[in-house]
Amino acid sequence: MTNNYFLYLHGFQGSPNSPKAQKLKAWLSDQFPEASIDAPELPMQTKAALDLTHKLLDDAKTDNKVIIGSSLGGYMAHLLKQTRDDVAKVILINPAARLDLIAQMPAYNHMHDEAMALFNAMPKTLTSLSDYLLLLQEDDQTTPINLALAVFNGAQIDLKSGQGHAYSDIEVSFDVIRQFLTVHSTVCDS
Repeated sequence: MTNNYFLYLHGFQGSPNSPKAQKLKAWLSDQFPEASIDAPELPMQTKAALDLTHKLLDDAKTDNKVIIGSSLGGYMAHLLKQTRDDVAKVILINPAARLDLIAQMPAYNHMHDEAMALFNAMPKTLTSLSDYLLLLQEDDQTTPINLALAVFNGAQIDLKSGQGHAYSDIEVSFDVIRQFLTVHSTVCDS
């Protein structure tokens, strides 16, 4: 049995092979050598993506499960944390905070039904956000931080600027991530 399990969820039209995902996986492997890390290619269909993530979480043989989600993957990480009892912490990177608003934007008409399915799956009353870390970029033009700050009030927040939505130089937040994962946590420090 591994000490920790990390699940990385990429965003809409993103990839588990993006620079951000690759840097995160390498860093997590270095910091938590006994950990198991999954970063699946998520299907575009909501049900298929949720089925896959539930299976991965169900199959993880540890009590220390952490989900890291970027953009739409951040929304999915939030949904999974709110609907499952076995997720210890979540790290949300420039998360899509208000899918109901995003689904109304003309640029996202083609994903309206999928976005609303995710939005409607979220419980109306949220549990505590104390096990949340938000990594936000002030210059993110895709998922405005004002929405994330309102939705995730009570979460730990690391606010930076200069990378926009991609957050490709994620290593600038590795110290914050490590502190979040190891201080007052069930996540085992290797």
